[in-house]
Amino acid sequence: MHPTVIFCLDKGVTPFDFVEYLEYFAIWDRVKSTTGSYKGEEELGFITSEEVFNEYFRDSVFIKEQESVLRVSGCNKMYATLIYNDGRQEGIGSMCSVPEEVAKRHDGWTYLPHTGNYYVAAHINPDHAGEL
Repeated sequence: MHPTVIFCLDKGVTPFDFVEYLEYFAIWDRVKSTTGSYKGEEELGFITSEEVFNEYFRDSVFIKEQESVLRVSGCNKMYATLIYNDGRQEGIGSMCSVPEEVAKRHDGWTYLPHTGNYYVAAHINPDHAGEL
């Protein structure tokens, strides 16, 4: 498994502009939509491989004003790291699959519609997510 990056678009970006960008570079099939919450605010987001993110989005106009993006390691522990615009990195634990009601009790969570799973980052072994 390869590392992935979850990111949101800046407030002024229209979905139409983003879709045009994806179509222009023919990467529509390499980016999936997500929903989630960051600091208690629900947002539409996207998930892609770290490789695609670095090539097409890292320095794009779509995320200039985002405080951070979330990198998830490719290993089975799914280590989660917030990468801030100023270069700082903050490990926030492992992504743990949890039921929707558990996820929504947290300020930060991610829902992947293409898998039907909710995730929260926590400093526990993901195998013990039932303890959240």
